[in-house]
Amino acid sequence: MESVKNTIPPSLYSNIRKLKEKLYTLEFNNNARTQELLSLQRKLQTRLGENVTNEGYLSLPSIYNYLPHLLGHKDALVPLVHHPVKERKTRTLTFGIPTVRRTKKSYLLKTLQSLVHGLSAEERDDVILIVYIGEKNSEYVREIYTEIKSQFPAELDDGFIEVISPPSNFYPDLDNLPPTFNDPIERVRWRAKQNLDYAFLMMYAQSRSMFYVQMEDDLMATPSYASTIKAFAIQQQSNNWLMIEFSSLGFIGKLFKSSDLSTLVEFFLMFYKEKPNDWLLDHIFWVKVCHPEKNAKHCNKEKSKLRIKFKPSLFQHIGKESSLKGKTQKLVDKEFKKQALFHSHLNPKATIKTDLEEYQKFTAERAYLGHTYMWALSPVKNAVLRMVFEQPEHIERFYFKSGNVEHPGDKLVNGTVEVLKSATKKSKFLIEDPTDKRGPYKDSDYVIVGKFDFMGVASGVISPSLLPISEMRIRVTHDVAKNWVILSEFNLVKQKKTKR
Repeated sequence: MESVKNTIPPSLYSNIRKLKEKLYTLEFNNNARTQELLSLQRKLQTRLGENVTNEGYLSLPSIYNYLPHLLGHKDALVPLVHHPVKERKTRTLTFGIPTVRRTKKSYLLKTLQSLVHGLSAEERDDVILIVYIGEKNSEYVREIYTEIKSQFPAELDDGFIEVISPPSNFYPDLDNLPPTFNDPIERVRWRAKQNLDYAFLMMYAQSRSMFYVQMEDDLMATPSYASTIKAFAIQQQSNNWLMIEFSSLGFIGKLFKSSDLSTLVEFFLMFYKEKPNDWLLDHIFWVKVCHPEKNAKHCNKEKSKLRIKFKPSLFQHIGKESSLKGKTQKLVDKEFKKQALFHSHLNPKATIKTDLEEYQKFTAERAYLGHTYMWALSPVKNAVLRMVFEQPEHIERFYFKSGNVEHPGDKLVNGTVEVLKSATKKSKFLIEDPTDKRGPYKDSDYVIVGKFDFMGVASGVISPSLLPISEMRIRVTHDVAKNWVILSEFNLVKQKKTKR
């Protein structure tokens, strides 16, 4: 019986992936243009003022409905930028870091040190850190800016770090808020101001990048956190999520699409006096998906589709003194790992096949996508892990790492990295059996391009003469009887397209 040939061209899969990436970009650009139009509308209304009448027209709610004290203050929504910012291309990630005065100790500089030093030069080029100083005291704001400038002058100059604060007349009268939940007025004032600070920061950040990550000013980060966040977010199968959590505590490491920030801002402004932000955020999820006639179990299940959790946590809370005067907190994220157990990268689209015995959820496919590490029971000689690309790829270099900090002995030291040239695949014209993990090609069809060393690492550059390649694989060259094997990093770097 003749095998049925797959008539779907590989380029179709590639085009679908490219279309998805373009949709993300278009969604971001559309949101940016919307914000520009709204800003222009406000400016026109301010300029024309009394010459413009709304008689006969419906009017939409605006920020002035929630903060009526802003009327008459033209500069109340103009952020004070404390360092000239160069024009930069669109970034993928913006991290918003609100900070306020604490009575005894500030953790801000320590937080910035961890966030800055946890990124490579390449990662920094795709990230913005925005520090929001939520204080009206201009001397204190200047003091904090000066401290940041003294430690991070280059980062401020190239726009990697931005420092902003709100105008003094942005805040309403916070001393006469209605008490709720029997909380003292100090707590009511603190949480209301916190909601306003988040809203202002989000409004400023929403046009800066594709994704926004809400942070706090008292944390430490896992190295390479940005690459992990970027890979995990972009490779989600569905675009229906609202938030991805990279920490289980507070408002730390909460990722949103920038196009969704307007919804969050409006909700926070609408109810800033009534409830703390974590409650308001949960209400947004409830409104979106919870059925009032069904139970809490069903509601939580539906909310989990919009609220995705990443483990282990990438950020740890380090602050002991709360920004609320007199409050101490000893919150620790038990899921945080100071040293990453795996590193994520955006690798070329591929089908992953292996005859290694994978342990539970630690599969090769999830490791390749950057969701976790791969953990295999004692591999035997000639076992393979294949990365079959959806279309021929021009891979310039590669890096594979085995073992991690929790299991340093689970390394692969006897293995090779091999490639199957696209030309070889075309000449053989063999049909893949979906049930055959090893594939139809002989070992002699593959070209060895690297080997795992005694540290459990394989890295190298692929000769241009071998490109493009249709497949890359890792092959075990000796039985690994004494230990299991962890593959904690897959990084395949494609050639950069040269501009004509």
